[in-house]
Amino acid sequence: MKKITLLLFLITFCFNANSQSTINVTTSGGSYATEKWVSITTEVDGGGTQVWGQGDGTYGNGSGLINQDIDLPPGTYYVNCYDLYSDGWDDTLISVTAYGSVIGDNGGESPSDSSTNDTDGTWETPADELEASFMIVVTEAPSCSLPSGLTLDAATNTTATISWTAGGTETAWEYIVEAYGSDEPSTGGVSTTSNPLTLSGLTANTPYDVYVRADCSSGDFSNWVKISFSTDCDITNEALSHNFDTLDNNNLVVDASCWSVVNGDGANTWGLVQNSTTLNIYWRLKWDSTAHDDYLYSPVITVLDGVTDGFNFKGWSTSATYIESIDLLVVDPDNNSVIATLESDLQLPNLDTETGATRFTYDLSAYEGQDVKIGFHSATTDLFYAHLDEFTLDAFSTLGTATNTLEGFTLYPTIVKEELNFRSQNKVEAITVFNLLGQKVFSGAPNTNNSSINLSNLRPGVYIVKVSAEGKIGSYKIIKE
Repeated sequence: MKKITLLLFLITFCFNANSQSTINVTTSGGSYATEKWVSITTEVDGGGTQVWGQGDGTYGNGSGLINQDIDLPPGTYYVNCYDLYSDGWDDTLISVTAYGSVIGDNGGESPSDSSTNDTDGTWETPADELEASFMIVVTEAPSCSLPSGLTLDAATNTTATISWTAGGTETAWEYIVEAYGSDEPSTGGVSTTSNPLTLSGLTANTPYDVYVRADCSSGDFSNWVKISFSTDCDITNEALSHNFDTLDNNNLVVDASCWSVVNGDGANTWGLVQNSTTLNIYWRLKWDSTAHDDYLYSPVITVLDGVTDGFNFKGWSTSATYIESIDLLVVDPDNNSVIATLESDLQLPNLDTETGATRFTYDLSAYEGQDVKIGFHSATTDLFYAHLDEFTLDAFSTLGTATNTLEGFTLYPTIVKEELNFRSQNKVEAITVFNLLGQKVFSGAPNTNNSSINLSNLRPGVYIVKVSAEGKIGSYKIIKE
């Protein structure tokens, strides 16, 4: 009987030693990546037998961030997190997964043990440098392996195509399409033998989670794997107004979902910020010691006569000394190549807050029938802040009549034959006249409080006059006889 018992023990031991499961250890984020090192042992705090260690397994070797698959026999282990200076993992996180499930992550916290700390940049004893040790349970590999490499191949406003690599020899799968942020499915999905798989009937500008699992027949399924994506935006062919102040359930700005940013150079670019006092949300560009080459792009617009052939927005700077300027562009939505420049070096008036910001209006009628985007481009260096808000797309005949008056400024007469006069409490630095196509037809720099400009050469029609005085800009509509 003793011989039989011993034989059974040896058979069981050999089977467990040969049975291997695959886990993945990933460390990510934070600072000072080269200070981090990980090992796996059979007892807590690095005790017992080390079954795996980063690099060649030698303590401290190959330190840094990792994303590594590891084969281990099923069992209970401890993941040990070390830091070269023993001053915590500097917000670096660790996650251990197996077959699509997280089996350990130090409670979602960056490893840190405040009881030890040193300034010596050498690997001291493991007990000195240990920041955390947490348990993982490695189970046997599932009989049905999960798919890998789940990828979004293409997306439109109503469809998406995904593909993956089979986990084994299976030729069938199940999938479920859910709202973004939904829990993992608790029921079966839709059967398919298609890989790649095209999903249809989706809603434009909407985030989704798609779960896929292998069907190994006879009711044997793998765990679920997930991919998240958003469908493309619809092309805008009707009036809209974006004030960027509404948040969705995921705390994302609803109006901004179809806007895009391209950072051509430097650390700082366009981004959404919220005024802590007014709670107003707007786009802001922060100064950079490296020259900006930064673009903010609107959603795609189909320019229609009398419907979407004009736009305006509010813009301002927050420094009287370092006034930001931008270029207004019309661009191709396919590749962002410039179709036209509506205005170069538009100076944004200085204001402490968005209250009283100037509204700038532009005509898009020259691009009727085309799909375009509006580009806001900055090429300034080391100035201060540029702000954009309240973008409105509408008929230019509606927007073009809007005016923004300056306090203490008078422009007369509004029906002009030759001379257009002005009186101002503040010195007028510049006067610019635009036709309804958005073309500049006159510009002057009077640098005085009271004067006149001669518009006798202009053709009869409606014009927009923009006036700059003491860093503020006003706009006025006039009629030339």
